Amino acid sequence: MPQLTEPANLPPAPFNSTPSIFPNTTLRHTLRLTQPAQTIRLRLSNAFGSTDLPITSVAISVPANNTLGSASIIPGTTTPLTFDGDASILVPVGSLIVSDPITLPKQAGTTLTVDLYLESGQNGTDITSHPGSRTTSWMGWPDLLLPYLHTPNSPTTTLSLLNQAAGGNRILHDSLGPNTLSRIDRDVLAHSHITHTIVFEGVNDIGTASTSRTTQQIVGDRIIMSYKQIVTRLHAAGIKVIGATITPFGTPANSSVVQPYSDPEREKTRQRVNGWIRESGVFDGVVDFDRAVRRDDGAGRDLLKEEFDSGDHLHLNPRGYEAMARAFPVELLD
Repeated sequence: MPQLTEPANLPPAPFNSTPSIFPNTTLRHTLRLTQPAQTIRLRLSNAFGSTDLPITSVAISVPANNTLGSASIIPGTTTPLTFDGDASILVPVGSLIVSDPITLPKQAGTTLTVDLYLESGQNGTDITSHPGSRTTSWMGWPDLLLPYLHTPNSPTTTLSLLNQAAGGNRILHDSLGPNTLSRIDRDVLAHSHITHTIVFEGVNDIGTASTSRTTQQIVGDRIIMSYKQIVTRLHAAGIKVIGATITPFGTPANSSVVQPYSDPEREKTRQRVNGWIRESGVFDGVVDFDRAVRRDDGAGRDLLKEEFDSGDHLHLNPRGYEAMARAFPVELLD
């Protein structure tokens, strides 16, 4: 999902000259199509900008060698996009706009290059981006899940996967972006033909709350209540909801890196919430990511398996994300 860009993630000079960001700049992205298409249109967001976003022009091309992250394009493949027939558009504060559709037959798995040219840039430092996204690799667990959905002759081959994950997101409070409950309309209901939603949230609520027993009891209760609210709202729109268990964040004994979330009371909350996800029957299905990536340290504590630990004992490495993708019961999406 789009997020407000943190100061540390703002572009370096000369692309951050006061008072604008990305003046006289072309931003080149590579995107992968997950379904075959005859026509294509783009959605452009200024969800978190504090000023209007003036886009001078947008074009779609085929990257050299059909390669993700390619800086080059194949000559003669560029198609300009328009907005109600115009090459440029001013995206209002907080808004999302869509381009006119273009005829561009492409197969699933095709990589496309999108160029956005900003002649004047965007005023201010409140701009919209997608922190943690990559243009040269697709290594998150949703990216790795997609090939399992598209196994030949599978009933899920016609599905696309829309990754609306947000780094540092929380259910109960705004954090690095709006809280989960407030995102439902924009990030789920505003999209067409959504059949299922996977809810993998809660770790940052547990990990940023006080370690007192009373606070953790309240946090666990509120997370469960919020899950129920999410399911109720999405069911009202005819969307099935799959709950995902929260993965471990304990610090191994003698580790030189201490995970700040690691605490016995927080672990109790994680275990309680996971038990509810598995056993309540509120969700239409459950994917047990916790079980797929955890290990017992021999002292009764759950930790990430060593081969899946990125090093901070909270985030997984690519092998861990692959394990999550393998553990996903794709029949839930049938």
